[in-house]
Amino acid sequence: MLGRCTSTIAVLSLLGVAAARPADAQEPVASSFEQLQMLARIGDTITVTDSNGRDQVGKVGVLSPSSLVLLSHGDRHDFGESDILAVRRKSHANLATGAKWGFGIGAGFGLIGGLAISGACHDCGALIPIATAIYGGLGAGIGVGLAASVSTDRIIYSPPHAKPGRVAVAPFATPQRRGVALSLAF
Repeated sequence: MLGRCTSTIAVLSLLGVAAARPADAQEPVASSFEQLQMLARIGDTITVTDSNGRDQVGKVGVLSPSSLVLLSHGDRHDFGESDILAVRRKSHANLATGAKWGFGIGAGFGLIGGLAISGACHDCGALIPIATAIYGGLGAGIGVGLAASVSTDRIIYSPPHAKPGRVAVAPFATPQRRGVALSLAF
């Protein structure tokens, strides 16, 4: 009976860890150059998408409430707020999220291992929290390492006049036809 109970607890714990989903943290996005000054510094490498849709990668030379100067391969590019659709910067994934996911997964494996060992040994119940903590800590370290190795392009500036593209999907049914209507807006 003890073996069946231990297996049930292990499976439920694993399902709980697998079903957990952290809340997505909102990254700040500036809507004016004044706000952008808090997110980007002189010398930062950024990607600017201009009003023609072209991307230019370079370093911030000057950033004032009314203008942005991008230095790229010895060239100087001056931008006003109305000249830019978006500014992006490369950054690593969220380390705290990596630690949380890693801890949860590691603790789940530690819990399962501790339960498996304690099922065969009647005096080994103290191994369950120890194994859970050790494997949780190892998992947190691995999660932080993986998050640090993932690089993403994050939007740090999007002017209020720039409207993101939208996609709408709607099913439809008539006596003659059935299908899906797809709508794209730019």
